[in-house]
Amino acid sequence: MQRFFVEPHQIDEGAHQIHILGSDVNHISNVLRMKQGEELWISDGGKKEYRCTIEEFSPDEVLLHIIYAQEPDYELQSRIYLFQGLPKADKMELIIQKAVELGAYEVIPVETKRCVVKLDGKKAAKKVERWKQIAESAAKQSKRMLIPNVHEVLTFKEALKYAESMDVRLIPYELAKGMQETKEILADIQPGQSIGIFIGPEGGFEEKEVNRMIKNFRKSADSHNVEINQCNVYRGATEGPIINIFMIGTTGNLLKSDSIKPGMDVIMAGTLAIGGTSVIAERYKDKLAGKFSGKFISECLELKDYTSTEKASAIAIDAGAVYMHAVSEGGLFSGLWEVASCVDKGIQVDINKIPIWQQVIEIAEFTDINPYLLEGSGSLLIVSPDGYKIEESLNANGIYGEVIGKITDNKNRVVINGDETRYLEPPRGDEIYKFI
Repeated sequence: MQRFFVEPHQIDEGAHQIHILGSDVNHISNVLRMKQGEELWISDGGKKEYRCTIEEFSPDEVLLHIIYAQEPDYELQSRIYLFQGLPKADKMELIIQKAVELGAYEVIPVETKRCVVKLDGKKAAKKVERWKQIAESAAKQSKRMLIPNVHEVLTFKEALKYAESMDVRLIPYELAKGMQETKEILADIQPGQSIGIFIGPEGGFEEKEVNRMIKNFRKSADSHNVEINQCNVYRGATEGPIINIFMIGTTGNLLKSDSIKPGMDVIMAGTLAIGGTSVIAERYKDKLAGKFSGKFISECLELKDYTSTEKASAIAIDAGAVYMHAVSEGGLFSGLWEVASCVDKGIQVDINKIPIWQQVIEIAEFTDINPYLLEGSGSLLIVSPDGYKIEESLNANGIYGEVIGKITDNKNRVVINGDETRYLEPPRGDEIYKFI
């Protein structure tokens, strides 16, 4: 079904109408040759989309009738900004198209030292206008809720300045430390954070440019009294490795992995696998309807409302947390492994203390998946010398909190179930991929 974007002022929800104006009128009428009564999707560029039928044509307007509106969760939870060094020929068009299809929030073309392409003012403006058209077309084709912006071309210095406010910045370069660290760093990115990804031109970045990036990011961190928790060069899924600078903390209250000691408590905030369960419920509502009641399915769908860890993070910091790790891809077991790997210590957890909702158990049994390896957005692993204080603080604020284990002085990563001991394995993917 065709998709178009409109401004809020074009939507009249009271009259159940949407007014299509501008170039889209010709596209609907003469290019697509759509007829009265045909259906299409309209996005307001924000959270709402409307299923509509064509009601009436006029020379400068297409009038639509709204059948219903909804607020889907197509967009990524984090905003990804792609800083792309200008490539040769027309490669930028393909890059923009694929970046938009994959969920990028904004594309920023950047002139670097090794860029072969140099654009003057007029030529750059025409290119950007063309790139914006490609972004819009890709957004329509990939069912995006918004049209990602294509920024005007920036110098390298301007790009660094633009990226200063972003939570995480990733930069491909020529050194590497291994794929496992890449996974751990990416797993620490929490929903809602902004991510700047710097990609060089065909010749890559010059060493001076990379050094300048690191210096710039450190200066930015210092000015905000924020610790650069990680500054690593590692091998990513691109042709080159990535320098990652990940910042976490607030003035006078920094979280440091080197503060973790054996014997400290491991606390879980939130409950198991609610993010993955809500996704399965959304995508397989019809199949689930043959087994479960409508009320049960609605409860599963509502789990997505509990996937934020922002409140839990703030409470944990105030209550004495020394380290936190958001559970995401690969589920809780992957998160536990990543915590132990990050601090280079052992971890022991009692599986019977892990909070899990009945809806998650029943969906897991019905679909034959392991909920401990299912996407775990909404859960937060916390390390503290006084886990019960954090547990009490979380519960007092309406958040599930439970001390589930301890940090150990060996390298063993184990889950205890009564007399049975299970050794955790390195992350190998997520159960959710069986369904999407």
